[in-house]
Amino acid sequence: MTHPKWCIVQPTWHEMAHAITYSKCTTVEKCVILDDELQEKYIPGISRYNDISRDGAETIAEAFVKNEKEIKSTG
Repeated sequence: MTHPKWCIVQPTWHEMAHAITYSKCTTVEKCVILDDELQEKYIPGISRYNDISRDGAETIAEAFVKNEKEIKSTG
């Protein structure tokens, strides 16, 4: 069973990764361009959600969560 704190922490990490990814976008148009570029950067196998979305922006966010979980679990 997942620890209750992970229900808050993981989505926070996920959204933080999106914020970092898009942080240099100064206009909506630049965000749309970046989003289009990231779409094709999808890498399967990171997480179930990533595989369902098939979106590079989600690959980045889910990889960030996976990495943070591994860091926290190893100490």
